[in-house]
Amino acid sequence: MRAFDRLVEGLVRWANGFVIVVSFFFAIVLPVSVVLRYVFNYGFEWVDELSSILVSTVMFVALAVCFAENMHIRIDALLKVLPAPARRFVLRCSHAITAAFFVLVGYFGYYVAEADLGISMSTLPLRRGVFLFVIPLASALAVLCELRNIARTFTERAQRGDELDGARS
Repeated sequence: MRAFDRLVEGLVRWANGFVIVVSFFFAIVLPVSVVLRYVFNYGFEWVDELSSILVSTVMFVALAVCFAENMHIRIDALLKVLPAPARRFVLRCSHAITAAFFVLVGYFGYYVAEADLGISMSTLPLRRGVFLFVIPLASALAVLCELRNIARTFTERAQRGDELDGARS
């Protein structure tokens, strides 16, 4: 279990770093592009196309990070009134359904990315599918995070009710 936790934590750290780097890119390039376009009547042609693809890329990676940290939106009013054993069961089912959903997203995301490898970007010498391979990769990370969350509901701490949703304390 510890090795699995370390693996997921390492992948989540990498994903956080990716989100930070791309966000830094947006924070620098987009304002510079706006100033160049409206002040100097010159702009980078590639900024719009690359930004639109990177936004979706960052969203998928950030989504997986949110599942790792249990920062996703959840209505827990029902969970609070359930006894601890029922609460753990509902949480395990919720995590399992979410993991199954991301298995499907990753499966179909792979085929979309593979199909888009044949489509060139209009302003950069890159294929669109290269960026879309983040869908199956981020989906795999989300599945790993949900499996870890399921495992955490079985820990001694969760049995006491301190950490029922698998989030960090």
